[in-house]
Amino acid sequence: MASSSSSESSMKTRYFEDFREDALYLFDEIQSLHFHLKPNQYTLSNTLTACAKLRDVAFGNKLHAYAIWAGYKAYSHVSNTLLSLYVKGQDLVSVKWVFEEIENPDVYSWTTLLSSCTKLGDVGFACEVFDGMSEKGCGSVECNEYWVCGKWV
Repeated sequence: MASSSSSESSMKTRYFEDFREDALYLFDEIQSLHFHLKPNQYTLSNTLTACAKLRDVAFGNKLHAYAIWAGYKAYSHVSNTLLSLYVKGQDLVSVKWVFEEIENPDVYSWTTLLSSCTKLGDVGFACEVFDGMSEKGCGSVECNEYWVCGKWV
């Protein structure tokens, strides 16, 4: 049997997937009414995912500020969701900025950076990043098919 926090997290995830706009409104209401509820990093990540799917970068910016304030930007799933938000909003400057702030980028972070650069028209920068990855200390991250394909776009 799943724990109550696991069940609660699953319910929140499902709500954010099915009722994205309502979820954003509810999140905003809870914060503005000062219920003294501090969403955890998973709730924040789910809310950012809803923003990304709705391409609501303005609300996502508020959540980004909250992530910094609450100290959640250090969690890779929060930073990676921020990357996805800015990619969907076609904001390459913010993608690059968020990536630079990640202490230990994982394979998802690197892949998102490289694919977003190529998708948003900065193939030269993507090639520079790819070529310099070993210098950035990502020797523990193995290349995957997306990187190899992205290198030769």
